[in-house]
Amino acid sequence: MIEINNLTIKITETSILKDVSLSISENKIVGLIAPNGTGKTTFLKSIAGLVSKKGKVLLNSCDLIENRSMYLKQIFFVESNENIYSNLTAMDHLEYIKSTWESAVNITEVLASLGMEKYKAIPIKKLSLGMKQHVLIAMYVVSDAPVLLLDEPMNGLDPASLTIVNNLLVELKERGKIIIFSSHNLSNINEICDEFLFMHNEKLVLVKANTHNIQEIYDEFYIKGAQ
Repeated sequence: MIEINNLTIKITETSILKDVSLSISENKIVGLIAPNGTGKTTFLKSIAGLVSKKGKVLLNSCDLIENRSMYLKQIFFVESNENIYSNLTAMDHLEYIKSTWESAVNITEVLASLGMEKYKAIPIKKLSLGMKQHVLIAMYVVSDAPVLLLDEPMNGLDPASLTIVNNLLVELKERGKIIIFSSHNLSNINEICDEFLFMHNEKLVLVKANTHNIQEIYDEFYIKGAQ
C-alpha cells in the first residue's frame, strides 16, 4: 500500500501539491492525469525520494527516513529512457536490475514477452525510440518491485506494442503490484486503469474507474477552468 500523509511539494516558488493525503491499495493500476508542466513527474519523484517534500510517504509501511534501504526496494522508478546508459545493452540493464532488486523474474521470458530478443545485445544508443521504451518497461518487470511508477511509458509505442504493454501492466497488477503511470492518452488510461489521479489546484483528486467520464473531468479541470 502507498500511504501519503500531509504531502506538500514546492519547487522554488511554484507550489505543486499542498497538504495532500490519500492511500492506494495493492492490485491497482492508477492513471496520473494533468497537463504538461503541472508536476506529474515531480510527484512521482517525491514518492521515489528524489525531491524535497514535507509530509510522509509510506510504501508497505516502510518510511524512507527510518529505513531507506527497505523503502527503495519497494519501488522502481526511472524517469525516462534518457536515464538509461547509452553504451550498455538491454541485457546489461536487466541483469543489473535483477541483481540489485534481488528479483526472481526470468529475464529470458521478459525479453520474449516484449519481442526484444533480436536487439538485447545492441547498445542502447543504436536503438529506436520504441525499442528504448521496451528496454525501460522490461526493467520495471524484471525489478519485481511492489510499487511501479512510470512516467509517460507509452511514448514512442506503436499500436501493437501498446497492446503488449497494456497486457503486461494488467498482468503485473494481478501479481499484486501497485502501478501509477502518467499519460496523455486518456482512452488508453480509461481502458486499463482502476482509478484515476488528477492533479488540480495543488490537490490530488482520486476518481474510480467507471464512475465518471474522465474526458469530461479533464475538460472541467484544465480547459474550462483555465478560461
